[in-house]
Amino acid sequence: MILTRLIQYYQSLLQTSDDAVAAQIPLYGFSEENIGAILVLSAEGKLVDVRSHMLTNNKNQLKPKRLIVPQPVKRTSGIQPNFLWDKSVYVLGVEAVKDPADEHQPRFTIQSKPFNAFRQYHIELLKDEIDQGLRAVYLFLQQWQPAMFADLTEPQQNCIVSMNLVFMLDEDQGYIHQRHAARDLWLRYLARQQPVRINCLTDGLPNPLAMLHPPIKHVYGASSLGVSMISFNQNAFASYGKKQGHNAPVAIESAFAYTTALNYLLNQTDKQCCHFSDLNIVFWTHDTRSQSVSNAEILFRQIMNVGEEEISDQDKKTVESTKKHNITRFCVLGLVPNAARLAVRFWIDEPASQIAEHLMQYKQELGGLAMSRKTNFYFGQLLYEIAPYGQIDLLSPKFIGELITAILTDKPYPMELLSLLMTRIGADRGRGKMTLLRLSMIQAILQRRHRLGLMKQNTTIKLDKRNHQCAYLLGRLFAVLAHMQHQLIEPLYSDIVDRYYGMACTTPALIFPRLLNMYEQQWLALTSNRSIVKASELLLKQLLDRLPASCPFPSHLNLIEQGQFTLGYGQQRRAYATAD
Repeated sequence: MILTRLIQYYQSLLQTSDDAVAAQIPLYGFSEENIGAILVLSAEGKLVDVRSHMLTNNKNQLKPKRLIVPQPVKRTSGIQPNFLWDKSVYVLGVEAVKDPADEHQPRFTIQSKPFNAFRQYHIELLKDEIDQGLRAVYLFLQQWQPAMFADLTEPQQNCIVSMNLVFMLDEDQGYIHQRHAARDLWLRYLARQQPVRINCLTDGLPNPLAMLHPPIKHVYGASSLGVSMISFNQNAFASYGKKQGHNAPVAIESAFAYTTALNYLLNQTDKQCCHFSDLNIVFWTHDTRSQSVSNAEILFRQIMNVGEEEISDQDKKTVESTKKHNITRFCVLGLVPNAARLAVRFWIDEPASQIAEHLMQYKQELGGLAMSRKTNFYFGQLLYEIAPYGQIDLLSPKFIGELITAILTDKPYPMELLSLLMTRIGADRGRGKMTLLRLSMIQAILQRRHRLGLMKQNTTIKLDKRNHQCAYLLGRLFAVLAHMQHQLIEPLYSDIVDRYYGMACTTPALIFPRLLNMYEQQWLALTSNRSIVKASELLLKQLLDRLPASCPFPSHLNLIEQGQFTLGYGQQRRAYATAD
């Protein structure tokens, strides 16, 4: 299903009316690659000029422009040339010396074997062609010798060496590989290389088999040369003596379509792609002609903080508009690099209307406390709040995938989320890190579990005086004791929160009797004005009366109860802050 959806997306991209998008989507047999320079040839095959094909990026650095060229070969080992373009070591037989020991040493070295392979490959293909551009390349390769590179000017050498190069005919506007004769020759050549026909697993139709799939690039954390999502490069991966692509029969055109679509998505880092830790997330809609497509995508971008759209009051209208297009599918794919291949961490394929509703539900749950102060809490901020030392890269991609799946499918949040929150709050308690977002996250976890029938007691946005759950009352009680300590004696170095929060949250029976004894025997004895805590004493007595008479202080609180404790503590502390 993943491949099918990507192939469908590729087909919709081919039909787009957006010229900027269409320029990035190659037809079958072609690929978008980084091209650094252009070799301008005369009709007689002479090299008449070298033109730069570089641009300046946002960091004021030169970067090769991307250009659609004939699809490259997949180089695993050995020497294999590309058609009408390649690196300088293939096209001209020269490559840069990485670290010359002496400044007088040549900055490039001659490599005859790649050049001879490139020349022989093209002479065989072009010897019978009459097209002027193809004939110019044919004549150029017959005349050129790698030693002739030294005759070029230094700026031309710097422009060429170690770059991907293409050819252009002098006084012609287009590239030689874009000429109709070159395209037809390349497609005929591809057809001759596909003798094996199979029933493709994506559509069931008989088509030539893709033994090796094109590489997937732009994957954060993976090799820049590209990785494979479907690969059988070890005997352990094969079945019944089958080799490579026979183990998962995909037609060569289908393999090209899904990899092209995925490469396009992974390159849209400001629109349809984001990454957290090593997890790469791409998302798209099946029908790009529907208005609900942009609505659903914008809503997801808002949560992921991808792009420049801001959260607005139009979200409910967005959900209503997506309900009218239930046939539109919204797809989210999570990928993790694993050696030379990609691992699929999660896959979601749901109607766009359901995705929009679930995203709105997530915003409402998390935004209860957060939105009360008009603060937009994005997914990346959420991860920052729970990550050890605030480093998102330390979070497991598996956990991040489970969290995104829960958000998009309206399932219970993973318990690891609550565990990480408790760990981070416990570690930071001495620095006042009971942040608004962390409190909102705990409230959202408990509220969703109640809504899905996994908990009896619901939670509210603000302090709930009608909540009689033992753990919640204990959290409030601990907040009251901490407040009274500051009212009565103002601790010099550390208060009970710094010292006892972890024990109070996990093993109340060990610490609360001691805290109550400290309050009665020490704090009250050190103050001469007991009236300042009269209101707090009344609240303390009310909370103690509401605790279960049989077991007011449990010996242990489980993870859910620790969340209730923390929520009660945080809400009571914020109630005091609001009153002050």
